[in-house]
Amino acid sequence: MLKLESYEFAQLLNSFAFKLYHETRLSDENLVLSPAQMMISLSLLAMGSDSNTEKQFQVLLGYGDPSKLGKCLQQGVKEVLHWVEKFSITSIQIEKSLTIKQTFPLFLKQCGLDYDMFFGQVDFVKGSQAYKNQINEYAVQQLGVQKLIPDGYLNSFVRAVVINSIRYQCVFHTPFSEKLTQQDTFVINNHTTNYKTLLVEVFMMNQIEFYKYFDDKVATFVGIPLKDFRFHLDIIIPKINIKEYEALINYAAYVQYILQSKKTKLHLKLPRFRIQYQQTKPFKDILVGMGLADIFQSMKSDLSKIEKTKSACLSEVLSRPIIEVFEDELSAEQSLELPKYTQPPIVVTVNRPFLYAVRETLTNSILIFGKLIDPTQME
Repeated sequence: MLKLESYEFAQLLNSFAFKLYHETRLSDENLVLSPAQMMISLSLLAMGSDSNTEKQFQVLLGYGDPSKLGKCLQQGVKEVLHWVEKFSITSIQIEKSLTIKQTFPLFLKQCGLDYDMFFGQVDFVKGSQAYKNQINEYAVQQLGVQKLIPDGYLNSFVRAVVINSIRYQCVFHTPFSEKLTQQDTFVINNHTTNYKTLLVEVFMMNQIEFYKYFDDKVATFVGIPLKDFRFHLDIIIPKINIKEYEALINYAAYVQYILQSKKTKLHLKLPRFRIQYQQTKPFKDILVGMGLADIFQSMKSDLSKIEKTKSACLSEVLSRPIIEVFEDELSAEQSLELPKYTQPPIVVTVNRPFLYAVRETLTNSILIFGKLIDPTQME
């Protein structure tokens, strides 16, 4: 049975997820965010902060009592990060010349975190290139991600960095078969097309199955179980312009979709897609826009609960999540026909821009969050 702190962590996480989405939603590009990883990284730094830096963390992450955040973080790490750590990188590194307080590694251990894996020190003056090569090699081997840390990203002036990456391949409980995939049209309508309707050809996957479903005048919601039933891929298809819808959607509305959705027989037509976060706007600037400003300024940053001399400030934040939604290769031997039913299913064709989330269903924690504008853009 999950502890209360697990649900409290989920509340903090999901509130942060929507704050993060609204700070990045103005882009007309495909978007993928990893709020769970970012929440855990920022929570660790919050636990090591003091004075005004701590106050800014409290506003951003939505907690009041720092000790409560610590308890929530411990449970969140156990219940959330445990499920994604095999295909992710979550790392905080501080300049080696700075002196880490002995109490901080003990706190990480209490959270169930491996100190050497999640938090460490690097000689950025002499060893930034070696560290970059080490992380990039690990990212290729574990995630298949090339050049996670780009050239020129680290230098001798770096004091601390946060590096997060995850590659999430959706494996569905009822897989989509490639033999049932058909070409279809997808409607794009944004500033890149001068708000004129543009039709693009996409590969549309097909499946008839019972899915969680809710429909109203504003949007259609579909919850698709993944192979591990504890996770769903949620699809939200606006019936109005996606820009108008993004201004309306919030965490409370998302919860209502989940609560009101019912198991319904659907013929679901979903485009293949792959989205990799393109850091056109530095993630540091995104967090500053969300109110976390002092930690990036050496004269204002206060991480004195981590580092003795109050010399640590956060130099860079690198977040590079990837989500992939394709047919299951193991389903190649499935029938070439969709199953027949006496009562026809409701047809849901996902042929216009939509929001999506990978959700852990026991606590409703949002692990991955974003939107698809154009399925033909696979990066």
